[in-house]
Amino acid sequence: MTKRTKKIIVIGAIIYFALTTYMVLAAIKEELRPGLKFDVDNGIYMFLGVQPFGFADDGFITSMMPLLLIPVFSSFYIIFIKNNNSITNIIQRIGYKKYLQTSVLHVFSFASVFALGVRLYEIVLINWFYPPFAFTSNSLVVSQRPHFSSNSLIHLIAYLITSSVGWGIFAVLIFAIGLFIKKNAIYLISGAVVGLALMLFFALFPINSITVFVANITTIFNLIAPGQVSIHSQYPPLGLPLTWIIIAIIYASVSFLLIRLWYKKQLRGA
Repeated sequence: MTKRTKKIIVIGAIIYFALTTYMVLAAIKEELRPGLKFDVDNGIYMFLGVQPFGFADDGFITSMMPLLLIPVFSSFYIIFIKNNNSITNIIQRIGYKKYLQTSVLHVFSFASVFALGVRLYEIVLINWFYPPFAFTSNSLVVSQRPHFSSNSLIHLIAYLITSSVGWGIFAVLIFAIGLFIKKNAIYLISGAVVGLALMLFFALFPINSITVFVANITTIFNLIAPGQVSIHSQYPPLGLPLTWIIIAIIYASVSFLLIRLWYKKQLRGA
């Protein structure tokens, strides 16, 4: 990775964290009214509120911005090399298989760690400027939504892990799609386009028990922000933990199939 590329990523990350700071502090300012009493659920309430599809979701900073930028941060340099024919030298040294393995590991690790870093940063901001986190074994805020556990600490930890891994899986999916995209400008917006399409897909179908069930185990909502959305006001019928595992397997499998398809295509063209 060149110094220029690293500089662009660092600047992009600074802008991302600046916008995140603005969003979290704006939500805190709106909720931090005079006379606000301490409640054990204050911290988890605010944290879930500033997540994608939470009460503070403005449609861009919390939802569209991550879909647009996280895949780009993690894989644009790799796709850029492919689209500018610089990949030939790499393939001659390490081969297609090693190239793809290294790329997938890089994309997944970068996206997951970056997403986790953003979540931890949000927790720090909330602890500094809002009533600090406290935890209970029977959280009212958590139990009123799809959850991993009614214990707010367990739910928070599970959310941090699954959300971060979910972003890593989504970034790999965008990378897999990007292997077939020859224009860098198109790839830059592919994360937002694919993410938005996945969000709106099930709006095209009639509401019934089958479509709700299928939506719950395939929607991107439950991959990157598990528990934040109830499909047609219904909880995942299989429970949130199993639902997330199924979704993760589905998205990872689609990514694997796309990467394998591109790999075979390159071998045939060699």
